[in-house]
Amino acid sequence: MPLNVLIGAGLALAGTVLFFVWLPFARHRLHRAQMPGPAGPSTMELRDDPPAVVNLLLHELELTGDAVAATLLDLAARDHLEIVELSLEENLVIPHRRSDDPLSVFEQHVLAVVETAALGQPHATIPGIAAGLDPESAQTWFGFRAAVEADARRRGLVGPARTESKAGTAFVFAAFPAVGLFVAVPQLWIVTPFVWVPLGVVGIILLLHGRTTVLTDEGRRVAAHWLGVRRFIAEHGNFDDLPPAAVEVWDRYLAYGAAMDLSDDAVKGLIHELRTTISVRDVRAVAGAIRQARQLHRDPKAQLEWRRTALTAIFGPDNPHDAIFGAETADFWMLLENTGRGWSIAMMTRAVDPTLFRTACNARISALVAAAPAELAADVNVVSGAARAAVEAIASKGAAGWQALATDPRVAAPAVSDAADRLVVAVAARLGVRPTANEVFERLAGPSGTTFTTPWGGQPT
Repeated sequence: MPLNVLIGAGLALAGTVLFFVWLPFARHRLHRAQMPGPAGPSTMELRDDPPAVVNLLLHELELTGDAVAATLLDLAARDHLEIVELSLEENLVIPHRRSDDPLSVFEQHVLAVVETAALGQPHATIPGIAAGLDPESAQTWFGFRAAVEADARRRGLVGPARTESKAGTAFVFAAFPAVGLFVAVPQLWIVTPFVWVPLGVVGIILLLHGRTTVLTDEGRRVAAHWLGVRRFIAEHGNFDDLPPAAVEVWDRYLAYGAAMDLSDDAVKGLIHELRTTISVRDVRAVAGAIRQARQLHRDPKAQLEWRRTALTAIFGPDNPHDAIFGAETADFWMLLENTGRGWSIAMMTRAVDPTLFRTACNARISALVAAAPAELAADVNVVSGAARAAVEAIASKGAAGWQALATDPRVAAPAVSDAADRLVVAVAARLGVRPTANEVFERLAGPSGTTFTTPWGGQPT
């Protein structure tokens, strides 16, 4: 056998062996940064971190299905829900709305599931909640998980892993088979990039899957505190046998117990079915959505038909197809709610009919200015100029236009920023969410899976 073939085969074999020896070690190093570490002292002191976030911290950044039940129990402890025990196996959940206790985005998701399950009745059944969680698909779960992870990042408890050097090492190992091929058969030099790049990409995927976020120093400290709370609950209470209605007695402790795997019966009494893995239905739904989006962007007639159907579903059969944000009204808050409900349709419309997008948005801005309550009128009027500039930028240039707004004097003026901040606080109080631009937008327009920021800080969802 020629020497070059032996050397090439040796390089390829050595690189492959080294890669599969190094990969588990590198993944373990990343995994260690996700582990909470030793528990702190036993304590009954609760922090303000939501139970779902606690579940994330204590399960090595792998959220478990118990986080949904823990959120339901926490909402009940905070009087957003009432759990009524009819028997050992049957519970009713009665939703409430409290404006004095703002909810996070994922708490809004869970409360919305209960309200939908109630179907106009004063209460929801556990089977109804299970159906609302859509056990045939993981879409609801992924939206919930993304919102919990975003909340943990906002609190500074988790952050991105430093993976640049490890990704580079994966590409180096992936180069060995390509170099070995070139040494063994120099005539095939043109094929080597097609060996190296795919192997490198596969290596990085294997390395980083589930390892892209880690606990921050603050996250590790907070996790240690919650492990101390877990020790206290395990030592002084027997939560495993408590039903969901026991939240009336144990308050938030039962919710945190559920997040920490200490309240099995309470979890089973609320969540019967929850899919946390991708199903064939999810794959088909994504593929169908991609096909539909491509068609809607290319075919104005197809988008018109889609828009009519979507607007009918949101605003009723009498809504005109060009009334993207619903009918006009003198009620400012109804106008605002309907604007959020129609926003996704407006953004789809912009792609093929920017004129309609521009006209509908400017008309809605004028209606909001005219209907603004006295205490908000001045701020709404100030922000309206920036809103019109944003509409024009998005209509003409899309995301690139939005990014350019940061230097537009109609938007970047301190008076506009201050007025916008005051409006966010006022709208958040009305909607019952925390006073951030992202959470107000999520409440109005629905979950998006990405972060919304103002023109002063980034790109919209």
